[in-house]
Amino acid sequence: MRGIPVELTVDKLNTDPTKRPMVQKRRLFGPEKQTTIDEEIQKLLQAGFIKRVEYSKWVSNPVLVKKPNGKWRMRIDFTNLNEACPKDPHPLPNVEKLVEWAAGHERMSFLDASSGYHRVQLLLDDQEKTSFNAGDAIYCYVMMPPNEAESPKVHVRLESGKFLGYVVSKKGIEVNPEKVLAIQQMEPPKTVKDVQCLTSRVAVLHRFVARSAERCLPFFKALREPKHFQWTDECQRAFDELKQYLASAPLLSKPVEREFISIHGDYGKEQNYPLAEKAAFALVYTKPKLSSQLIGWSVELSEYDLKFQPRTTIEGQAIADFLVKCISTIKEEKAPEHPVWVLYVDRAASVEGSGAGAVLVGPDGFKFEHALRFKFQMTNNAIEYEALIYGLKLASKLKVQSIQVFSDSQHVVGQVNGSCEIRDPQLGRYASVVNRLKSMFVFFQINKIPRADNHRADELSKLASSQDLNPQRSTIVEVLDAPSYTDLTIECQLLSTDPSSPSWTTPLMNYLRNGELPEDSFAAKLVRCRAAHFTLIDNQLYKRAASMPLLRCLTPYEVKYAVREIHEGVCGTHIGGKTLTRKLLKQGYYWLTMVEDAQNYVKKCPTCQFNVDDIHMPGETLSPLSSPWPFAQWGVDLLGPFVKARSSVFKFGIPKRIIADNGPQFRADALRSFCSDYSIELSLTSVYTPQSNGQAESANKIVLRGLKTRVLAACSNWVDKLNRVLWSCRTTPSSATGETPFSLAYGVEAVIPVEIGLPSNRAGRHDDANNEQLLRENLVLVEEVREMS
Repeated sequence: MRGIPVELTVDKLNTDPTKRPMVQKRRLFGPEKQTTIDEEIQKLLQAGFIKRVEYSKWVSNPVLVKKPNGKWRMRIDFTNLNEACPKDPHPLPNVEKLVEWAAGHERMSFLDASSGYHRVQLLLDDQEKTSFNAGDAIYCYVMMPPNEAESPKVHVRLESGKFLGYVVSKKGIEVNPEKVLAIQQMEPPKTVKDVQCLTSRVAVLHRFVARSAERCLPFFKALREPKHFQWTDECQRAFDELKQYLASAPLLSKPVEREFISIHGDYGKEQNYPLAEKAAFALVYTKPKLSSQLIGWSVELSEYDLKFQPRTTIEGQAIADFLVKCISTIKEEKAPEHPVWVLYVDRAASVEGSGAGAVLVGPDGFKFEHALRFKFQMTNNAIEYEALIYGLKLASKLKVQSIQVFSDSQHVVGQVNGSCEIRDPQLGRYASVVNRLKSMFVFFQINKIPRADNHRADELSKLASSQDLNPQRSTIVEVLDAPSYTDLTIECQLLSTDPSSPSWTTPLMNYLRNGELPEDSFAAKLVRCRAAHFTLIDNQLYKRAASMPLLRCLTPYEVKYAVREIHEGVCGTHIGGKTLTRKLLKQGYYWLTMVEDAQNYVKKCPTCQFNVDDIHMPGETLSPLSSPWPFAQWGVDLLGPFVKARSSVFKFGIPKRIIADNGPQFRADALRSFCSDYSIELSLTSVYTPQSNGQAESANKIVLRGLKTRVLAACSNWVDKLNRVLWSCRTTPSSATGETPFSLAYGVEAVIPVEIGLPSNRAGRHDDANNEQLLRENLVLVEEVREMS
C-alpha cells in the first residue's frame, strides 16, 4: 500500500508565520552511527518517503537512539519545528480504563502499531520544513515523519501479554517484570542532581508510595548542603528500602460488579471546625428551607448501597506530634533598605554570531540599555553569565546597593542560587565571579522569568548577535574579546571587596573618614602621625610618596594577587625580591611590609627555586649593590645677626597657646603672670621629674658617657664636643631596635668620615640620578623599617 490518496486527505503543518525558520548546526557522528544513517536513508529513498532538496530554510539533524535489541533507531530532531507549530490539545484515551477493560480475559489479541508508518502525504509547501542534514546531502519527508522504520506487525498472545506497560492476563493486572528488574538494578545517586531527580520521581509517585516524605527524609538532609554533598549510610538504607517497596507491587484486579468497597473520606474542611462553629453549622442544616434539598440528596444516594462508618478515635497527642513534625519554619526576608534596581539579562546565538543584552532599570524608571557582542566561541549558559557579569559591573559603578536580577535561564539562576550543581569548569569560573560580585551589594536577588516577559533584553541580544549593526541606533553595543573571568581588573575589583578581618588600613581609613581613633593612646597617636602621609579617594586609601604619584594601599588579601601577578603573571619574569619591591612601587602600590613579603614570596616560589643558577664559587658578595648617600649636597648661606624680639604681641597678635620645655625660664612667675593677663595657655612639654622619664635618662647617660671621655681626653669645653657625641649616637645601631636613629628618620644610613677616607661602594660609585631615585624609594619604605623596629 503506497498510502492514502492525496485527493482524500493530506497533512498540513500548522506553522506560526511569525516564527523565523531555524537551521540547526550540523552534528557529527562516528563511523558506526554514520553508516546506520546512510542505510536508513537508502531505505527511505527506496520506499519513496523522502526526497533530496538543494536549498531549505528549515534544517534539522538526525538523532540515533539505541533499541533494546542493540540496533539503532533513527529519529529527526524537530525541536525548532515543534516550537513553531502550536500544540494541538487532542484528548488521549484513559490508560487505566484501557488496561482495566483488557484484564480478566483468557485470550487477548495485541496489535503493535508503534512501528508502522502513517501513510499520509505531506502538503507540498510543508515538505521543505521537514528537511534534515544526513551528512552528504539534505533530504525532506514526502510523507508524514514515521515513528519507526519497520513494517507493522501483529502479535497474538494466548495467555498473557504486555499492554501499555502492564502485564495483563486472566489473573489480573501485574507490573512489568522488566520494570521491576530495572528498579532493583538501579544504582544509588552519586551527585546532587541525581538525588534531586530521585526525589522528584518519588514526588510524582507519592499517591502510590505510603509515607513518601518520611522515606525520602535522608535524601532531603543530604540536599541541605549541595556544596558539601555526601551520600551517607542512612541515605543508602532509605534507598534500598524504597527499591524494595517499589519492587513488591501487588497484583491488581478489575472491580467486580456489586462488590463491597470501603471509601475513606475526610469530609472536607468542616472536620477542622471548632465546636462552636460545628454547632452553628448544624443549626444551618436544621433550617426548614434546607429540608427539601436534603430529601432530594438522600433520594439520589439511595440507589447506591452506601454504608456510613465513623472514624475511630485518634489520640490528641499523636496529632500534636504529627503537626510539630510537619510545620516548617519560614524565614521572612527583610525588605531592602536602599532603593531596588532591576536588571534584565538575556542571550542570543545564531550562525552570524552570539550576543547578549542587559537592561538596568533604576527606581525612577530610567533605563540603561547595553548590548554585548563576543568575538570568541562560547555556550548559551556562558553568554548568559557574561550578560549577568556585565550588568552587575555596571550596577557597581553606579553605586547601586540593592539589585534584583531577572533571567530566563533556569540553569544560570539555579547555579547562582546554589540549587543546581555546576559540572562545567568554565561555568564554575563564571559562577565564582558572580558570587564575588554579589558581595558588593547589600541586597541581591535573582529570579527566573518567562522569555516573553524579557523581551527588551532579548531584542538587545539579537541586535548584538546580528552582523548588520545600524550605526544610527542609540543603543550601546560593546564588543568583548575575551571571557570576563580572565579580566584582571575584575579580579582586582573583587579582591578589594573581600569581607576579611580589619587590616592595617582600617584605622587610617576610619580616622580619615570619620575621625575615629583607637582606644589605646599610643595607637591613636601613631595613627594621627601616619595619617598625614595618606589620603582617602573614593573610599580607597592612598599614600603620598616623595615626588611620586599616589600609591594605592593594599590589604593583605590584595597583596597576594599583586605580588603573584607582577612576579609570575603575564608581564612577570620571576624577578628577585628587591626588584619586585621596586616594581610594585613603580606600578603605584604600597603596604607596610613590602620588602619582607616580596622576599618571602620569592623564597617560596617553586619555579624560582627550581631554576636558580648553580653557583660553583664560595659564598661571597659577587656584585655589590649601591646604596643612596643622604644629604649628598648642602646649601649654605649666612643669616643674621638677629635682633631680639620686642612687643611680639603687637606684631603677631595674642596666641592661644605657648608650648615650651620645662626650663626654669619658662616656669618663672613673670612668664606665668604675662600669660595669665592675656589668657594664654602655657604648656610645658618636658617632664619635670627626670627620674620618671626612663627613656630620656637612658639616652642622657649615653651622651654623658661620650662627653666625659672626650672632655677628659682633650681637656676642652664640653659644649664643643656635644655635636660630635650626638652624631655618634645617631649613627650607632641601637641594641633594642637594631637600627640607627638616622636610618629610622631618613630610611638610609648616613655617610660618615671613614667612608671618605676609605671610599665605600656608594661613595666611590656615586650617581646623582640613581641616588635621587633610591632616596625617594627609601623614604616610602621607611615605614616598614619603623614598624619592624
